[in-house]
Amino acid sequence: MQFVKSLDMFIEKNLPEHILNWLNKRKASLENGFTIIEGNLNFLMVDEPFFLIFDVFHIKNVNNAPNNLMKWKILAIAVSNFQGSLQIVYLRTAPSGTKMGSEAILEGVKMVISSIRKSPELTTKLAGAVANKFAANWESIKYLQMNGVPVLYDLKHFRKTITRLGHLDVFITSLHTIPTFTKQNFLKIILGIQRLVEKHVPSELYDRYNMELLSLQALFGNLFNKFPLRKFNLGWLNCNHLEDVGAMLANDVHVGAEDGFKKYPAALADPKEAVAFMATLTTVLTQKINEDLKEWRIALVESMLLVQEEEVNEDEAAVPAKRSKLN
Repeated sequence: MQFVKSLDMFIEKNLPEHILNWLNKRKASLENGFTIIEGNLNFLMVDEPFFLIFDVFHIKNVNNAPNNLMKWKILAIAVSNFQGSLQIVYLRTAPSGTKMGSEAILEGVKMVISSIRKSPELTTKLAGAVANKFAANWESIKYLQMNGVPVLYDLKHFRKTITRLGHLDVFITSLHTIPTFTKQNFLKIILGIQRLVEKHVPSELYDRYNMELLSLQALFGNLFNKFPLRKFNLGWLNCNHLEDVGAMLANDVHVGAEDGFKKYPAALADPKEAVAFMATLTTVLTQKINEDLKEWRIALVESMLLVQEEEVNEDEAAVPAKRSKLN
């Protein structure tokens, strides 16, 4: 942690004491390259359903580092509600020479699910998960499905896969962009899309489409079991937000890493010290992004509420006062 504290990015604004104490409590896990940030689940304690997202991000080459420590990657697992409020709750940072394969991803997913399961309230609000369905994620996907968490293919990656296989997707995309779903209509909408798939999609792609439709049906089952009167849109049900956050995080980590390996070349030549340094740096910067996301989301909600109040006041002002009746 001492290496992170003295980085240029923290000179003007020192790391607060409560952050340093918080990091000290996680020293053992950070030395092993990971941290779970259970406190970031607290924002989900409001009356909103949520879903998991996980992805791996690659940091640009750290040119000041030894050759074996120039390339790094970050596994990030986040939670998001259906209005786009997102928080990263798990991180693993490792040099690219260390395999970030299915076992590492599964370990992180299990830890997050275990943290969620500690709260019965959170457990009932977990609607599903979104991921890119490539080989390294399949063990985690199977684990989630076995634990009642349906996993949808990230829309952008689904579309790319379908295009690569010689077809253009319209139907799954429409589910993410057009309807407002209720308990009364979601099965009808999904059934209608299924019929369109059977009529217009090549038969060799049926299984891919049916898998997504079944996953979506299961997700809505979870949603409306807990929130039967709510209406939902799927505009945020994808990896886009996390990908943007991850790209920003990777850039920030790269800046700090270049500084750290330049200032402490001897100490950080030790892979163990380097892993602890990079994991700590990644965690600190993630928490800064998480705090910004919370602040911006609160400001957005307050702004929208203000507009609604002004509209109500304008409507009331437009209603002519009732005339008193003459006796």
